[in-house]
Amino acid sequence: MASERLDEMQDPELGIDRALEQYLQLGYSESWINQRLKSIEIRKELTDEWKKRGLKEGVQFATLTDIITKSWSDKSTKEYKVLKGLKKENLRSCLKLYCNFFYRFRFEEKSAHHSSC
Repeated sequence: MASERLDEMQDPELGIDRALEQYLQLGYSESWINQRLKSIEIRKELTDEWKKRGLKEGVQFATLTDIITKSWSDKSTKEYKVLKGLKKENLRSCLKLYCNFFYRFRFEEKSAHHSSC
């Protein structure tokens, strides 16, 4: 196990491959896995933008995530997790809506940027 982690440090793609294998072993479909990977990529872009604008991880990220969740579900992130019966699961891994929201968000941001140039 430790040697696998060391290998992954040298080649991060190995970690991605391992995660894909684990998702498949857990019974997730390839479609679900692809959607999950897209949502991770989009979330990373969003949080990178937040960091670039001086926001800090933790309370500020949680607050913005709450605002986003409330915009499409009319519930806070905590309320939505209770509604779905989620305990330790990551809300993002359970929702296609979340990914779709970020796709729209990213498209609108890029469109606004290009129209102002």
